[in-house]
Amino acid sequence: MISGGGRTPGILRKPRAHPRWDGTHHPLAQYYPRDDSGRITGTLSSGEDVTALRRQAQRLELLYRAAEALLTEELDVEERARTAVRILAEDIGADLVWVGFAEPDGRVEILAQYPEEHPSTRGLNIRWDDTPVGQSPAGKAIRNGTPQIAQDLTSDPNFTPWRDRVIQFGLQSAAAFPLKARRNTVGILVLYSTRKAFFTRELVDTLQAFAHPLPWPWRTPAFLKKLRRT
Repeated sequence: MISGGGRTPGILRKPRAHPRWDGTHHPLAQYYPRDDSGRITGTLSSGEDVTALRRQAQRLELLYRAAEALLTEELDVEERARTAVRILAEDIGADLVWVGFAEPDGRVEILAQYPEEHPSTRGLNIRWDDTPVGQSPAGKAIRNGTPQIAQDLTSDPNFTPWRDRVIQFGLQSAAAFPLKARRNTVGILVLYSTRKAFFTRELVDTLQAFAHPLPWPWRTPAFLKKLRRT
């Protein structure tokens, strides 16, 4: 209740999360002033958009979960990769996530993917050299050392060699993030979604944070030797 100036107290409702048209929420406090007879004469509302704060909290939760799962010496090379792709698929809702290794001869070797049974990667020819099949987001990310985002795979001319495949499996957008060891790109993290324009700026920032600072096992020469023996 709020009163002032000798008037009949109004009614104050505590802030509650109200949905917005885009699916986000913001807290809204409402005050209903009354006249001298006690009748409600109007509505006063005030709110604060906390969507950005919620997204930041979600990003931090994802990074914390990943660090907790990956910062253990008990996992071998493939287990680390499988854990990473599973966490990303489950937490951000990507339809396919895979981690690959950049071979010296220009090939990209998939190390782990999630879901493991997703058929779209069977027989997939991916390269990172400057060839027609090296122009995918994964190939360009390895070659240039920078994240590559494709928001509409069906209309992207660089994705022509794989267009029939993405149409068959309903994949619409992709994002690729280079994995670096001593400033050299040695691997790639790739995500696909069945929705166009799935990779927002906030999500790209989160994924880049996930890919860059975490201690991926191939940051050491010992890992590189072990991987080439598998």
